[in-house]
Amino acid sequence: MEWKLRPGMTTLTWTSLNIDPYINHIEAGLKKLQELVSCVNDIVENRIETNLKIASRTLLVDLPENASFTVSEFVSMQQAHISGKSRLLQDKNMEVENA
Repeated sequence: MEWKLRPGMTTLTWTSLNIDPYINHIEAGLKKLQELVSCVNDIVENRIETNLKIASRTLLVDLPENASFTVSEFVSMQQAHISGKSRLLQDKNMEVENA
């Protein structure tokens, strides 16, 4: 945008004959900038923030209510739970990195 605005700051005057094409050129640049900002906002909202919310809400410990178990049962149950959740977190991490 700075490159598009430069002629208005350096060479154009109130009596210049090419003010209308300059204004059209600026408006086209602003439209492209608005589209870019919209695209970036869409990526941030739908790809990054959504995945970060999912990752932040992921519980890494599974503690069933009204259940008792031995230490070895607890450890094996947690290993299985963590294995599944770590795959989910890895997938979400890759989605954020690829965004």
